[in-house]
Amino acid sequence: MRINTNNSNDVSPFTREEVLEAMRSSNFNKGLGPDCFDGNVMKNNPQLQEKIAEEITTALNTGAIPDYLKVGRLIPL
Repeated sequence: MRINTNNSNDVSPFTREEVLEAMRSSNFNKGLGPDCFDGNVMKNNPQLQEKIAEEITTALNTGAIPDYLKVGRLIPL
């Protein structure tokens, strides 16, 4: 959940539309990262986008984010 900017005690769930908009604004034309995810599979595949957005929205709003998504790596170049 995210904290509302007008009252720090309030939280509001993310909507599916917000998650979809964030996904659509992402640049998937980059090279493969350490996760080996090719973002091009998301292009022109609205069914996959909807399914992934649904899972992300549920995870964000229930706090059920898997531990492997909470860990980051810094790779110096």
